[in-house]
Amino acid sequence: MSDDFELFDDTPPPAAAASTAGTDLFFDDDDEPAAASAPQGMSMTERVSQYLELFRVDAGAQALIAEAGPKVVANVEQIVAIASDWVQRTPPFGEKMNGEAGATLKGALVEHWSRLFRAEFTADYIATAQQLGFMLAYLDLGASWYQSMATHACDQAMTLLRGHRRFDDLAAAVGRASQLDVSLVTHDYFEAAKQTRARMVTELAQGFEKSIKGVVDEVGAMAATLKANSSQMLQRLSHMDYETVNMAAAAEEASFSVQNISTNSAELAGSIQHILGNVVRTSDAASDAAQAANATSEAMQSLLGVASRIGRIGETIDTIARQTRMLALNATIEAARAGAAGRGFAVVAQEIKKLSEQTSTATHDIAASVGEAVAATNKAADTIANTVNAVSGINQVAAEVRQSVETQTQATATIAEHVGEAASGAKAVTSSVNSAIEALGVSASAAGELNQSADALAIKADHMRREVDSYLERLRTLS
Repeated sequence: MSDDFELFDDTPPPAAAASTAGTDLFFDDDDEPAAASAPQGMSMTERVSQYLELFRVDAGAQALIAEAGPKVVANVEQIVAIASDWVQRTPPFGEKMNGEAGATLKGALVEHWSRLFRAEFTADYIATAQQLGFMLAYLDLGASWYQSMATHACDQAMTLLRGHRRFDDLAAAVGRASQLDVSLVTHDYFEAAKQTRARMVTELAQGFEKSIKGVVDEVGAMAATLKANSSQMLQRLSHMDYETVNMAAAAEEASFSVQNISTNSAELAGSIQHILGNVVRTSDAASDAAQAANATSEAMQSLLGVASRIGRIGETIDTIARQTRMLALNATIEAARAGAAGRGFAVVAQEIKKLSEQTSTATHDIAASVGEAVAATNKAADTIANTVNAVSGINQVAAEVRQSVETQTQATATIAEHVGEAASGAKAVTSSVNSAIEALGVSASAAGELNQSADALAIKADHMRREVDSYLERLRTLS
């Protein structure tokens, strides 16, 4: 890196320069600072005259250099190569002399030093000096690089001219011409570096304005967007907080209702269990009643059989009574035939007849009573049969009710269990909603802080924008 001026340029070097005097060896015509190299109102010819007078390179010195110079010009390419090789061994100059740009610079040195050792101090010489100054600035070689190259080249030239008859005068003339050349080229280098620096500062300012200021504007826009979003989020969080409070109240009420349902379900389960016990006892009693009714029905059937047998016995007695009456009638007839001898027998026959009639009457009464008993027994049997059927129906219904109650008991137990779980879930929901309310409070606080941060960011972005504008203004002033 040059000690005189530090230059950064990412622009790739252009193609090799032409070797024609007066043409642009390296830069475009727009970049050539011909007017800037000379004082205002001074032509190139006047500038050459000024430098020749300043460094005392008079006509005699020019003639002496022109006389001995062809020998140097014939070897100028070798001199440039040796000087370049010597300088290239010194970092970082060597890295900057590689490639097409280095070859172009060497070609420009050959042409410029050829004019120098031919003592052609003309406008073309000034032009090549300017081109060298621009190349030094472009390649960031600096004035010290050219001073080293010129010193080494001058030593090589004097070695070639050592046998000249006026060597001392020639050495003095070449030394003054070399000082003139170094002063001219380094002056053009600094002019080119100044222009390049100004151009780079302008480009840097433009690039900075394009990138950094754009970023600052984006930060400002993002701050505004963040402010709007945070305000909107704050409003939504406020609305969510209101809705969540209502939801918490509803969840609390639902939890209370579910708890009541759970309690009532437990009481209902207990009542159904009690009813189930009563139904079981009723079913057992109905079953016992059905068995007793069946036993009574069987006893009534047996009673009907006994009554039937009594009726048949009464019929037998009635038959005997009729036969006895017939015998008494026959005995009376026979007693009448016997006359007085049969009177006693007639009395007996008459008594037997009365007894037979009484027996017949009693038999009829027994038959009537037995008939009434049979009729009553039949009615009782029918009633008992109906009772048995009713008790059987009751027993069946009781069994069905028992089964239904057992099923209902299981269902109620399941409902009670689920209601208990629902109550626990309702409590968990209430707890979660309360946690959500707390989280919403924290989120609302964070949103408020975010809103404040957005305001602060907007202020910082505006301050940064003003600072960037101020920096760009100072940067443009430097250019």
